[in-house]
Amino acid sequence: TISLPMKRLAILVAVLLVLIIGYAGLRSYANRSPFAPPLAFKTGEWNTEHVNEWRFVFGGGKQLVLSQTATGWMVDGFPADQSRVDQLFGQFAAATVTSRASTNPQNHSRFEVDTEKGLRVSMVKDNTVIQELIVGKTAGGDTVYARLPDTDDVYILSGLERFFFNEELSVWRERSVADFTPERI
Repeated sequence: TISLPMKRLAILVAVLLVLIIGYAGLRSYANRSPFAPPLAFKTGEWNTEHVNEWRFVFGGGKQLVLSQTATGWMVDGFPADQSRVDQLFGQFAAATVTSRASTNPQNHSRFEVDTEKGLRVSMVKDNTVIQELIVGKTAGGDTVYARLPDTDDVYILSGLERFFFNEELSVWRERSVADFTPERI
């Protein structure tokens, strides 16, 4: 049989091993690598070089199309407000995927990234869809919840203001009464 001092020593060694393993586990948890957004988010292609058409499908089914022509941007057949189009590109240029909010499809409704409430944004270049997102409700300030249509994962997308995306055509149309440049008189 094992003597009492040997049992105590064995218990002490076992406790020490558990503490060492626990410490190593906590250190590895604390030194996790930072969040890396999935490659399916093609944020590098959300610019004027890669996009010449935007398609928005709002929660109620209303659609809005911004397209680039030889004379400038058009919205559903009318001249578009160039400053608003520039703001749109500016927001997407600044947008970054910062973290994952959920992997559960049952949360889509809560984050408003489902087909009933979410805004489907399609970025198109020469009739080829480059990127499609479902933009949900705001996560605070210039941050929204977003997901790719073919995945269940919901991400936090920083740099986009949800209220900027308005379904009213009048918000996107050029509203200047007169433009007195030599080309437009």
